Amino acid sequence: MVNPITDFAAVEFLVFYAMLIGLTVFLGRLWIRSRDETRFHFVPTLPVNPDPYEIACLKGGEEEVMKVAVAGLLQRGYLTREISEGIVPRDTDRELPVLTFLPAAHHPGIDKLTPLEASVFEWFGTPRTPEDLEKDLRWRVAAHCHTYEEKLRAESMFASEEMQEGATTTRLMALAVIAFFGVTRAVVAIGRDKPIGFLFEMFVAGCAIAWGLLGAPRLSIRGSRYLEQLRHSVDWMTSLSVPGMATPNFLMLVATAGFSPLAATEFACLDDVFKRSKQSEAPAGGCGGGGCGGCGGCG
Repeated sequence: MVNPITDFAAVEFLVFYAMLIGLTVFLGRLWIRSRDETRFHFVPTLPVNPDPYEIACLKGGEEEVMKVAVAGLLQRGYLTREISEGIVPRDTDRELPVLTFLPAAHHPGIDKLTPLEASVFEWFGTPRTPEDLEKDLRWRVAAHCHTYEEKLRAESMFASEEMQEGATTTRLMALAVIAFFGVTRAVVAIGRDKPIGFLFEMFVAGCAIAWGLLGAPRLSIRGSRYLEQLRHSVDWMTSLSVPGMATPNFLMLVATAGFSPLAATEFACLDDVFKRSKQSEAPAGGCGGGGCGGCGGCG
């Protein structure tokens, strides 16, 4: 019987190893999927008036809920922005603009806001920069997400604990298989005074692929299908003029599709704003000098 580790030539083993990695990942994903009982469940009918914050929570938790809330407050005239000079990044002597969000001077009544929106708007009572969003606002929004999470979990939209544990075990087993064949072959090759550069690269790539594709899923199959159905239901909104879009439609667009459809509108800066919120150590002027120039209509 042929032993691929000792009997295969270098090229033959690399081909075998690539096929082994692919098959291991494929079978691992099948196994994880097989543990999800919601694959047999029907996808819920889309509600007539879906809650965009619930959809955002399903999509990505408090991070996505925060995006919808801030975008909605800007679109409805509760928030405005100011750009001022004053930041000198370490790699340049030129001052860059600082972007600040604050309440609009003549904003609509707060009584029209949901408790979540009112809490977010209250947080903006003090002028805030994009870097403040991830530091503080996320945790305030998270306090309002528990109700949404409990409802979605009761509807089997999230992966069960058993499924997540099974996915973790599957990932570790796949890594063990990839490591066993890769390390064993490397030992044999070194003993024969053969190079192992390509083998090492394939080993690293295989582990990275297995780690990325066999991670514990956040959503169940039912939740993923429901979210995809929601995305298709709002595809028509991308052709509308966003500033004149009705508020529920605007919120649903952001909740399901993110900021991508807003790239050609005055809300184009929002994507950059939230990227900066995750990079609080980066120079604070990057947004004002680039993508935020198109956000003039936010106020």
